[in-house]
Amino acid sequence: MVSNSKAHRDVFQWVIKVIESSTNRLQLQTAKKLICLFELNYRNKMEFQSWIGYKAVLDTLVYSKELDLK
Repeated sequence: MVSNSKAHRDVFQWVIKVIESSTNRLQLQTAKKLICLFELNYRNKMEFQSWIGYKAVLDTLVYSKELDLK
């Protein structure tokens, strides 16, 4: 699956879908790499408070998914 949009909100929603659809640790590791790429590409284009909100949501989802996969 590839994101076709350049808007950070659309890419953010796509990364969330990837995290939520992860069914094993390898897929979750790939989702974490997507988070790093998202940060690399969009962090400097966003206001700090917006970035903190996005990052908190992604970190919470990853943490919850890690607990589910144990």
